[in-house]
Amino acid sequence: MTATRTGFELQSDGNPQNSETALRSPATYQFQYDQTTTPPSMAVVTALSEVMGVDPISLDPLQETIDPDALNALASGGDSAERVVHTTWTQEGYTVTIHNHGVITVESEDEDRTEATEK
Repeated sequence: MTATRTGFELQSDGNPQNSETALRSPATYQFQYDQTTTPPSMAVVTALSEVMGVDPISLDPLQETIDPDALNALASGGDSAERVVHTTWTQEGYTVTIHNHGVITVESEDEDRTEATEK
């Protein structure tokens, strides 16, 4: 599946039950983005809007929770084995983890919220 609500593309199957990361409850979604064309902060907004099934405009602004410029600086860096970085925080009731190799994990903190989003 390609997520394009924000104009940026992410790769995911869109179903946590089919995801290799869905090994535990609550649901976990994993996305991969192209670091050469997508800023990490925009990839996070895109991933959250896809998981929640809402327009990105309706999300709480990212800067209310985390500094987007700092996030972009931390999460940029490619596949360097010398520097492995990940950042985790809570946004919109989801635990978001972004890795500097272009992977975002979004995990529902509340199983009821995930079920409501899937309906």
